[in-house]
Amino acid sequence: MFGSCIVIGGNGPEPVILKDIASLSNRVIAADSGYDKSIEAGIQPHILMGDMDSISAQTICPSTLQFRYDNHKDFSDAELALRYACEHSWIPTALCGGGGGRSDHFLANYSLYWESHAPAYWHCGDSELVAVSGGFAMETTKDEEFSIFPVGKGPWVIRSRGLLWPLEPVKWNTGRISLSNRCTGNSMTLEAVSGKFVLVKASSGGAELFTRLFRNARFKP
Repeated sequence: MFGSCIVIGGNGPEPVILKDIASLSNRVIAADSGYDKSIEAGIQPHILMGDMDSISAQTICPSTLQFRYDNHKDFSDAELALRYACEHSWIPTALCGGGGGRSDHFLANYSLYWESHAPAYWHCGDSELVAVSGGFAMETTKDEEFSIFPVGKGPWVIRSRGLLWPLEPVKWNTGRISLSNRCTGNSMTLEAVSGKFVLVKASSGGAELFTRLFRNARFKP
């Protein structure tokens, strides 16, 4: 399902969920302290990259390919890992981690949705994000909440079914969002007609979007 799973520092999915996501990925790339989180989850990353300023593991597996960068760089470790995955066609990507901590680091990771190498799925601990550039249908529960954000370049047009506040009339711009929109029944359909969007769902520790869209193979990034 995923060409690569990129594990970074910060809050992310619980180890058992991280291992589940990695099991559906052809490659696992750890960025810096993401290596520690991978090992904790019982995952041996294929690649380790970053400035290594926060990794605590004393020993790196010899089979893990390493790329060390100077800490005086103008890219985050997550961006370096995503660029590497894209260059090797290990796409789509799942990004795990990056929640909590410094706001500028979180915003730097979110800004990746303006790039061609944006993650298809991101679990940052308290939320799940899914890139929407096509269409899909998903089972929901009544009053379940989702937020939708436009990303990248406009114009943005998106169709929806099953939401309390339809998305078609929205005059989208980079400051216009659909916050805490609610489902009216047991299903929701989204279709991005023009531009790209990000679907966000608050997570209570699980990975509901991953399970519904990716594990059940109902969504093609």
